[in-house]
Amino acid sequence: MRIVTTFREHEMTAATKAEHAALLRAALQTGRTVAGGVTHDLNSALQILGDSLYAIRDDTQTLTQGARTVQSDAQASLAASLKLADDAFDRISAITRIVPDLAVPAPDDSGPILVEAELRAIVALTRHHWKNRLNVIVDVPLAVPQFWCRWWMVRFAAVRMVMLAAETRQRAPSNLSADRLPALRISTRLDDDRFDLQMVLDVAESGPSMPPADSVLALCARCLGGEITSASTPAGGSRISLQFPVRLAASAEVGCV
Repeated sequence: MRIVTTFREHEMTAATKAEHAALLRAALQTGRTVAGGVTHDLNSALQILGDSLYAIRDDTQTLTQGARTVQSDAQASLAASLKLADDAFDRISAITRIVPDLAVPAPDDSGPILVEAELRAIVALTRHHWKNRLNVIVDVPLAVPQFWCRWWMVRFAAVRMVMLAAETRQRAPSNLSADRLPALRISTRLDDDRFDLQMVLDVAESGPSMPPADSVLALCARCLGGEITSASTPAGGSRISLQFPVRLAASAEVGCV
């Protein structure tokens, strides 16, 4: 049997290969950025924990050997060191809880999705990228009906959207209040069996707005059977929206493909 490939079929195959290659490159770039941020936060927390433990050792020795006035100062220093060590431990614990969620066993539907927890995990993982650039706000309804979908693809698209927004801003001084930074508001809405993930970058005094959706986000939306849109807001900001069908708990016949 002879197989004939038309020019149109060849074009579609080449386009598909190019799109998947672009998605792979973006995934690698996103992975490097997220890994760098996690490594930075983990190293920082470990450094604080190590310094606190050394200080605790020294303060403990002072308490057991020093005079009464010296002991009072050592007690205050010991309390501060214990607080730093406790905070560092909480940061390390949070990272270890979030990192395993990046790996998924299979591209099948997962759920029910804990939307707020998932989005806050994404914000935490990308913190090194948007820190001192944006004030990221997660605004999720208190009660979200249970749904299932290919959330690993949504997670990747959400990370990409946060990175695109962060790349529009220059890093501000570390002592600048977060309230003075441009706000990136992450919100969601479930309308029947369609989920809408929106990221809105508020208007700023200067600087570019969030760029329109790129080819990577478009491919993510297509894989989810949905669409990606971008527009300006009435206040002069910009918005990116990812909409796609989900499978609700009461309707098993509807779902992501």
